[in-house]
Amino acid sequence: MKITKVVKNPDYVRFNIDIEMEQEGLKVISTITGGVIKKDFNGVTLQLFEDPECDFEFYLFNKKTSYLGFKDLYTKLFNADFCDFTEELHEISMRELYKNYKYSPANTSNKDKLIAIKANLLDCPKVVSRDGDVYYTRTYYISDILRSIYSKNSAVAFKDKSGVSYYGIKVEEVKDFIKRLKDLTLQD
Repeated sequence: MKITKVVKNPDYVRFNIDIEMEQEGLKVISTITGGVIKKDFNGVTLQLFEDPECDFEFYLFNKKTSYLGFKDLYTKLFNADFCDFTEELHEISMRELYKNYKYSPANTSNKDKLIAIKANLLDCPKVVSRDGDVYYTRTYYISDILRSIYSKNSAVAFKDKSGVSYYGIKVEEVKDFIKRLKDLTLQD
């Protein structure tokens, strides 16, 4: 086999960042690890995050707690779902992460976000789910851009009519996001 082309991606970097949060005797250290890649979408340069994962350490009155002990205490004390709490911490951490990268979607104009989403859609195949809904797949970069606006992951898991699993965003939701972004662009 003859090598015909090698493309080097020098801008792909692993990162590890600690974000410390405090409120009324509770301190949380969120350690985010993942990859960051610089991509160009029709002249718009963005730094996008791949597989960011948050690990949390909890401190009560400056004493480190065990994760499971804190989870148990939180659940019993607040009668609330600990997963909802950690999801909220994850979103807060991600918003702070975005602020630390010059070309992150959070530091990009709405007009440029719109250009990047439309350019990325050209590479996103459509798949019909078991329920008959149509989804864009391979939407990771779109999800990253939308997360910077709406603070949530827009992509969901679904299965096509033959039972194959996918991850994507409903076409109607993408159209709605594009319309909202256009409206925001008018306000810029």
